[in-house]
Amino acid sequence: MGCDFESNVLVQANRGTSLVTLSKTQLLALIGGAATNMAFFRITLLRSAIGLPRRSTDVLKALGLKKRMATVFHAVSPSVAGQVMKVKELVQVEECQYRLTKQEVHLERKPDPGYYLEQSATEQRSS
Repeated sequence: MGCDFESNVLVQANRGTSLVTLSKTQLLALIGGAATNMAFFRITLLRSAIGLPRRSTDVLKALGLKKRMATVFHAVSPSVAGQVMKVKELVQVEECQYRLTKQEVHLERKPDPGYYLEQSATEQRSS
């Protein structure tokens, strides 16, 4: 249960009934050493999976994509990159530095109103 930073010894901690095993890099990431450099995949489903093999639809479910134009964020990892490659024709992928909330994604997609109020009618009458 010790921690040896000089070698690649696995650190084990007993959490309730399950045993958690962390490598040296994962432990440093938890402490905060590598957490500042974390990048995310921003994955948006552009095309529907209707009529495609079940394997493709299962990959989309695993990524958390259910509807067209839905956006999810996943930490950059080889497993997520492999899943994206399975459905690359259906999705748009961008790499970003931080994860956006659902509201921030909505405001990003909200169109411009097309006009701006310089002065309201009540302010015009009082002047």
